[in-house]
Amino acid sequence: RTALVQVETSADVAVVESLVAAVDGLDVDGFELLVSGEESGLLAFDALAQEQLARGELIGVAAALVVLLLLLGALVAASIPLGVAAVSVMSALAVVAVVGRALELTDAALILTAMFGLALSIDYSLVSVQRFREELARGHAPLDAVTVTGSTANRAVLFSGITVML
Repeated sequence: RTALVQVETSADVAVVESLVAAVDGLDVDGFELLVSGEESGLLAFDALAQEQLARGELIGVAAALVVLLLLLGALVAASIPLGVAAVSVMSALAVVAVVGRALELTDAALILTAMFGLALSIDYSLVSVQRFREELARGHAPLDAVTVTGSTANRAVLFSGITVML
């Protein structure tokens, strides 16, 4: 009622993917066919991580947009932190890709890069926007408020961002 077939393969991803696809395509009456092992487990984890990452990012971006709309009161104002986040995440993923050519990285590196990039970009944008609003409330002209924001909040954001990156 039970059978175990052990197959030794190279760690070549293409070979393991082919084996998993071949077993998935088989239909043997009375048997449930499963592939188990380190390489196939890593493939399954990668597929699940990518699926979860995409879904999580969509939910996260939608929730962030709602929060930003409530805080900033305008779609254009809410889209600026999301735009900053998109550019930041793409830039960070490019750096991770370059580092990944020299070092072996786990898929968690991509997930964490996207998660931190989105969260910190929005957070840092809100810090700068809040500081700008404070300066306007103190009676500064918009250009002066931008100057003060740049010399205070943006410097703190830069230092914090470098610290997180390290």
